Amino acid sequence: MSDKKFLIICSAVVVDPLIMSAYNPLVPVLKTAFNVNVELIALSVTFHMLPLSLLCLFSGALSDLYKRQQILMYGLFTSSIGSLLGALSPNILVFLLSRSIQGLGSALIMPVGIALIGDITPREAMGKTMGLFGVFTGFFGVCLGPLIGGFLADIEWRILPLSLLAYSLIVGILSRIILRGLVAPRKKGSVSFVFQQLRHIARNRNIALLGAIGFISMFSWAGITPLISDTLSLPPLLIKNSEIGVLFSIVGLIGASFSFLGGYVLDRIGSRKTMGFGFLMMLPPMFLLTFANSYWSYFILLSVISGFLHFTMTSRSTLVVELMPEARGTVSSISNFAGFLGFASAPVAMATIYLVQGINSVYLVSIFLLLLSVLFAALIHTDRSK
Repeated sequence: MSDKKFLIICSAVVVDPLIMSAYNPLVPVLKTAFNVNVELIALSVTFHMLPLSLLCLFSGALSDLYKRQQILMYGLFTSSIGSLLGALSPNILVFLLSRSIQGLGSALIMPVGIALIGDITPREAMGKTMGLFGVFTGFFGVCLGPLIGGFLADIEWRILPLSLLAYSLIVGILSRIILRGLVAPRKKGSVSFVFQQLRHIARNRNIALLGAIGFISMFSWAGITPLISDTLSLPPLLIKNSEIGVLFSIVGLIGASFSFLGGYVLDRIGSRKTMGFGFLMMLPPMFLLTFANSYWSYFILLSVISGFLHFTMTSRSTLVVELMPEARGTVSSISNFAGFLGFASAPVAMATIYLVQGINSVYLVSIFLLLLSVLFAALIHTDRSK
């Protein structure tokens, strides 16, 4: 595995986690800036995730036919256009459009990036590599994102999309240079082959279960994070945006550290068992959130949830590249499509529950979804002897 190639691929894949996590602390500021309620701000996540989930269903499959590194570069430049439009948004409608364009760019990055890591990594090092991948994306995306977003929210929120614009452009240029000449195994066929491949692989029992796990686990996490941000900013807590950003940043850092631990455990007991264990460990702190009433109680419980969520994500990424190595681009597309669809639909659905029933009902829905994830993980069949 080339360190330079691995680093630039990780730097590209981190674009979407960075975009998503950096905007979370901006929820109170965006409500004021555009004079809208929390439901419309939550809708911006859906506008980002729907095009992401729909296009990513095909981008990974296309990368089984065409050069993955070129698709990755196009995604980075598309994301930069969306960030520029976001910085210039005069109203909520333009802002929602900018989020959709960012989502289109991310759709060309995420599945292709994971497939590229599978291409450059030997099988015996896959768990360790995916653990490092999780640490990188967790630290620079999930951890630094809220920290940057929270502090910029107290200065000028439009600096955030401008920063994302600069980052995407720089990584896009570097990926063009460093990944030049990378040769990955490709299939012969036309674009119609993509649809045939998708139909065939989506019928595989393991792939279907992996997609279901991606959907419900991401639905659970994406549904609670922006609403917790709003809850913390309201009475009786009245926590500042920067402090909310610090909370989510440290939670992300703790989660990232668990990614490497997940890779270590995975190489010893297997992906399926590691995933099931991670979901089980998320259940107690998710239930205890119903009793949280202080900054520190939220901090501790969210840290544990984030840690074991990254445990499961490392296992899921490893299964993506291992279950069908000959079509890992297509498998990555299906897995990411399901996860992003969960991410896209969660904020609006959970925000409706939140406004009608309160935050505790949101936690209880998440608990039920995590129990389903445990069941589906147990049903996946893997052969460690291969």
